[in-house]
Amino acid sequence: MKRRFIFSFIFCITFCISCTSLPKNSPDTSVVSGIMDAGVRVLELSTGGQHDFTVYQGDHIRFRIQDIPAKEIVWQGTLHPEKTASQASGAVTFFQATTPGQYPFTFGAYHGHVRVIAQDIPQYAKVLPPEAHRLIAQLDPLILDVRNQDEFEYEHLEHAVLIPVQELELRLDALQSWKDRDILIYCATGSRSTRAASLLLANGFKRIYNMATGIEGWEDHDLPLLP
Repeated sequence: MKRRFIFSFIFCITFCISCTSLPKNSPDTSVVSGIMDAGVRVLELSTGGQHDFTVYQGDHIRFRIQDIPAKEIVWQGTLHPEKTASQASGAVTFFQATTPGQYPFTFGAYHGHVRVIAQDIPQYAKVLPPEAHRLIAQLDPLILDVRNQDEFEYEHLEHAVLIPVQELELRLDALQSWKDRDILIYCATGSRSTRAASLLLANGFKRIYNMATGIEGWEDHDLPLLP
């Protein structure tokens, strides 16, 4: 009896450990370069010479140079092997990594490779209103308002599309073109937007940003609204 109990205990421990392990096809986030800022992956170019980075497919990428202040975008588009961005005074280049592969880049004295890897799990992030404001300016996402009609008519974010959270599951077909694109969700305080984000992620949507504190937090930061 005692031997059977010990065996059962060891089996339970082993089973619990195996259940908490990452599945084999989960991306190894430790190899991904840079930091996320308002939905953009920022890759730091600290000194001249060779730089090698790894990013996820679908990432929006910005190079940041420590010794040169960023003032303007000099080029925007899909990351291609043949693309070379010339360095202007105080310039920053934006790319979107659309296809897995390894791509060389040249940016003034800086050069190297960007390796684009497939991401099997969706990208989800909670963002505060100031970050959401920058995200809208940089990524032009679908802005999804999941409050009710009366709340929307009283005030809402510019270019927002209204789909109340209680109707969202029945209206997913209307969002199919955004399945692999950026969606920013908001409500009044962040509760309904969290429910909406969970629903979209469960239905295969890949790039979801949930505005924490909702429109109330947006107003607290004196950000623009439409009446």
